[in-house]
Amino acid sequence: MNNKYRENHNKLLEIGKLEPNWDGEGGKTFSADFLKLVNGILNQIFVQPDEVEGAGNGNIIFEYGSIRYGNRYMAFEISPDEVVKAYFRDEDNNRKEDAIGIADINEWISAFWINN
Repeated sequence: MNNKYRENHNKLLEIGKLEPNWDGEGGKTFSADFLKLVNGILNQIFVQPDEVEGAGNGNIIFEYGSIRYGNRYMAFEISPDEVVKAYFRDEDNNRKEDAIGIADINEWISAFWINN
């Protein structure tokens, strides 16, 4: 288990402890089954996200990129019903958004890192 995976796994454990309205705006809690699904995804992807965050709507977000990556950014928003929304922005601010399957996450990660 690498350090970044361990850090992201621990972040999921913390997300699992959040109470209703954790964000002051009606934030939903995260079920143990959903967190297990997300942890399984973390275990299968070949590049760990820079950030793992809970969203108030009950989804989990994986974020990649920042200024140090030439302003490239990619995120996956995973919902409890296993819908994944993928977001990508390149250094020229071109954007792409798509609904993808869990099995497609590594393909998007590969494209992001190949172009870095």
